[in-house]
Amino acid sequence: MRAARLVVPFACALLAPGGAVAFEGSAGIGLDRLLTLPAADPHRPPLASGAFAGRAALGLAPQWAEPPATRSWLRDWGPTLVLAAALATAEFGFDPPREPRWSRENAFDDGVRDVLRGRSRSVRERAGTAGDALFGGMLVLLVSDWYALRGEYGLTESVRTELPWLLGNNVATLTAKLAAGRARPFVRPCREDPNYLSDCGRGRSANTSFYSGHSSNAAAVAGLLCARHLHRSDPAAADRWTCGFAVAGALATGILRMTAEMHFATDVLVGWASGALFGYVLPSRFHFRREPDRFGLPALTPLVGPDFYGLRYDIRF
Repeated sequence: MRAARLVVPFACALLAPGGAVAFEGSAGIGLDRLLTLPAADPHRPPLASGAFAGRAALGLAPQWAEPPATRSWLRDWGPTLVLAAALATAEFGFDPPREPRWSRENAFDDGVRDVLRGRSRSVRERAGTAGDALFGGMLVLLVSDWYALRGEYGLTESVRTELPWLLGNNVATLTAKLAAGRARPFVRPCREDPNYLSDCGRGRSANTSFYSGHSSNAAAVAGLLCARHLHRSDPAAADRWTCGFAVAGALATGILRMTAEMHFATDVLVGWASGALFGYVLPSRFHFRREPDRFGLPALTPLVGPDFYGLRYDIRF
């Protein structure tokens, strides 16, 4: 569903000398702009600037034909800077609780833990290393995808619009960790066996189990990759495979975190949900949203401005 716009000059005698005609569109039907003129002479007396739009011959309404304003750098990158500052404040400005606020276990977490936890110290530590490496690989995949699809989405535009979702997910995750103060699964076994892990103390992170940062971030990266590929104009099998591979990586990351005794099942489930929200649901709604699948009323708009004159015809089909 696309909006086709046709601009037809109706006062050729008034066109500025040297005006050029250009066609832009897709598949020969989307004409975004038919008339392109050079900028108006700043020393020339300004002409009346105004336009009137009629929708399906139902009436006329004034419409000013102003040139598009250039977005400022601050508005483009402001959300990223604010979220980065919030994340730095939460990370370095607040200490996790020294004593757990949440240490009570439940039957669901205990049941999943009995199945998935590593039975030996070497298995648990290898699972932790594998989870770190897998998540790092997913980040590399996302950055590579920004570059690979730069012709479709734009490299700078991808970073500008998608990085805030990743930062927002991290802010939400870290805030939950600080507020919940949940003891990690290894805390109790480490009291009985100091060799349960190579670093049973874990310092600041011992009471930051809820919810899983690795799981939420891996799911956010997978969600962005799926949103980028599934919302293309004509997704191919390779796009679906990319999404599926990313989702599998996010699932494996969460399972490895449970095997490593770093998180309970509920930590991982909530982390996946947070990542899906910030990585796929919200970006799909506000960034990758498609036009609604319906026909729109046509509009015929005479345009008069200091550097262009013509008619614009809008119809949605």
